[in-house]
Amino acid sequence: MKYCPKCKASFSIGQRFCSNDGATLTLQDPYNLVGRALMDKYRLDALVGMGGMGAVYSAVHLSTGRQIAVKVLLPNLAIGNPRLLELFEREARVVGRLRHENIVDIIDAGRTTDGVAYIAMEWLEGHPLEEEIQRGGPLSFQRVSEILRQVAAALEESHSQHIIHRDLKPCNIFLVKRPSGREQVKVVDFGISKSLGDTGGSPVSSVMGTPQYASPEQFRLGENIDSRTDIYSLGVMLFQMLTNALPFNDTTISALIHKHLNEPPPPLRSLPPDIP
Repeated sequence: MKYCPKCKASFSIGQRFCSNDGATLTLQDPYNLVGRALMDKYRLDALVGMGGMGAVYSAVHLSTGRQIAVKVLLPNLAIGNPRLLELFEREARVVGRLRHENIVDIIDAGRTTDGVAYIAMEWLEGHPLEEEIQRGGPLSFQRVSEILRQVAAALEESHSQHIIHRDLKPCNIFLVKRPSGREQVKVVDFGISKSLGDTGGSPVSSVMGTPQYASPEQFRLGENIDSRTDIYSLGVMLFQMLTNALPFNDTTISALIHKHLNEPPPPLRSLPPDIP
């Protein structure tokens, strides 16, 4: 359930705004941050999403009145886990270097006096590609080509800065509807991204990423990875957008990894035969 932070009325999980006063609805906030002004700059109005590492709040930049999003490292995970804190703060540094219309814009980042790590970023009005695939089935060739073009443009920019995403997947691709009616793609969540030297790849020190979309080299400790790992993940997403299925899937992670490492993907036309 969600509730309105103004009138306290309850609503279904799928509703986004209060029908009484138009306020953004919030999930139950276990961290009691709704209503707080971080650093006396960002007022958190509603908890709108939870991920593996962070909680995302709808917020207002108090000095400008601009609606923004604030991502907070989950406090229960941050305690005694410097590795997670490092990954979270790396995201702000990495994305802060990137300036591209298809990459989420970072405004600010820091830590409060009581240790809450946060990233302030542009507010995106839309939904993730994952949701689009789940509710719409296979997407049209025209839609897929436009999404693919924009994600590839974002990757071209990040790779030119020697940054690989390493966790490209549909829930990290946000579809934004602009006032003109144009759909804009935004790549988000560079939390486990990696910076590469100018002269070569970077060795895998731990298996990271989402197994359904990860490249084979991400499963081999000590293997060098480079920008091609994102291209592989983009190929998996392309397959999924066209077929509404994953090229590799299994009930166990070990079996899934074995398929990525050893088996060819099924032909696209074995699923929707009308694909040219």
